[in-house]
Amino acid sequence: MGTKPHFPALDGLRGFAAVAVVIYHIGIWFDADYLAANGALAVDFFFCLSGFVLAFAYGQRLQTTMTAGIFMRMRTIRLMPMVILGVLIGGAYVLLRALIGHAPIDYAGFVLAFILGMLCLPYLYAPANLGDGVFPLNFPQYTLFLELVVNAFWAATRRFHSIKLSVAITVGSFVLLCFTGIGGFATDTFLAGFPRVFASFYLGVLVFEVHRCMPANIRLDGLFYAGALLMAALFFYPHHLSFASALFWIAVITPVIVLSGARTTLNGRYADIALLGGKLSFPLYALHYPVIEWLNGTYQIVVGARHPIVESVIFLLAIPLLLILLMRFYDEPLRRWLTRVFVKRSESPTVVARSS
Repeated sequence: MGTKPHFPALDGLRGFAAVAVVIYHIGIWFDADYLAANGALAVDFFFCLSGFVLAFAYGQRLQTTMTAGIFMRMRTIRLMPMVILGVLIGGAYVLLRALIGHAPIDYAGFVLAFILGMLCLPYLYAPANLGDGVFPLNFPQYTLFLELVVNAFWAATRRFHSIKLSVAITVGSFVLLCFTGIGGFATDTFLAGFPRVFASFYLGVLVFEVHRCMPANIRLDGLFYAGALLMAALFFYPHHLSFASALFWIAVITPVIVLSGARTTLNGRYADIALLGGKLSFPLYALHYPVIEWLNGTYQIVVGARHPIVESVIFLLAIPLLLILLMRFYDEPLRRWLTRVFVKRSESPTVVARSS
């Protein structure tokens, strides 16, 4: 019960997908949108993988011994330390930019953005001078909000779970997605985020059901490696995919990759590297945007110029090292303490497991 499940092949691919998101945002930052032009589609892979892993780790227990409240405490403990740190880093950058760069900001709006960000709640119609999207202090945070929403819904309805219900939610969400488009990041696309996350998450839950019914000795290594190469090709294709192509990626290719990854075995150093990639993927995703803001701003103050190639290399070298330190001395010890205080004291050891 206390053992954290791992699928090394999927952990490695999750790390790669997080790197693709970072490069995608670097491309936007430096007006080079051909860099990982479709890296944003990694978000939908993360949602599908989340549905699979959470169904694997907690599905049975949520139907028997674990309450939805305990589950959500564990998910909150897993996600919120990095969410809060991201808001602090992003908020500090916005304030310093206003003081040093004399960039005007709406201070009342900043306070509201800070409070909502710390609670992982969206700020619709946020002042443009604070930042982008409905989480202006850390743009990618909108996906973590959507993750918590679908986690809460899944846990609350778990006792009514059936494959038919999961199929109905998945199909209904994809139908809505055809009308809303792929969004969630800005005020005008905010509602589109809900069918987006429900479609991929519940697709991941269905992938777990398929995985569970397959004989244990079936391996899909070749299919996984082909899917991983296709993922890399799609993410780094220098032109934006059409909506139909993106929808095909979400609905067909992503679940195939998740299923085949769960059926692929890595050993030795390859497994160690993949597990490290998976371990770094969440802090990399959660913190890279405000960290890039700081590194970019500091570089321009020190050098007095903008050098996209040099800065990109610095970003890709400095960010992983920083994240390893943050995980070691901030995230992991804080989550251990929070788990002891808010989870293990209220549940018997037989129903407590470390969050995925």
